[in-house]
Amino acid sequence: KNLRKTTEHFQIATTAAEVGTWSLDLSSQALEWSGLHKRMWGYDENRSDLLYEDWYKVILSEDKEAAFAEVEKALTTKTLYQATYRIRRVSDGEERWIRSSGQYFYNAAGEAVTLTGVSIDITQEKKAGIALIESEKRFRLLADSMPQHVWTADAKGNLNYFNKSVFD
Repeated sequence: KNLRKTTEHFQIATTAAEVGTWSLDLSSQALEWSGLHKRMWGYDENRSDLLYEDWYKVILSEDKEAAFAEVEKALTTKTLYQATYRIRRVSDGEERWIRSSGQYFYNAAGEAVTLTGVSIDITQEKKAGIALIESEKRFRLLADSMPQHVWTADAKGNLNYFNKSVFD
């Protein structure tokens, strides 16, 4: 009864936080994904035959090396890993940013048995960051093209931005 209650609370929390959960059985390469995690990656929520390859193939090739270096480091150091990478969803080909954390679990002999963790879709966060950088570039271009001195300072009077006309 307590286990069922704890499981229900966990499911409510992960759903509300939009956190996908997963676990990889290292011997069979079988993946157990929450429904949210499957949807995040573009798989049918009812699919139950997902394998490691289904996870691996969706990650963009230019992000795989860094992401899996973190996974490998966690195996050798027996610590939690964290990685940020992009995927191309299976259902619609949309590129999404994912932040994953996980850790290995070991048997009595000290051999890794499962890799279990969570994933969060951080695409909107990444897009907002890119938009902010682009906005700042436009501001700097505009400010640098003005003949007037443009500058900003913090509360102590330390300059933290000034345009090119300050040097002229």
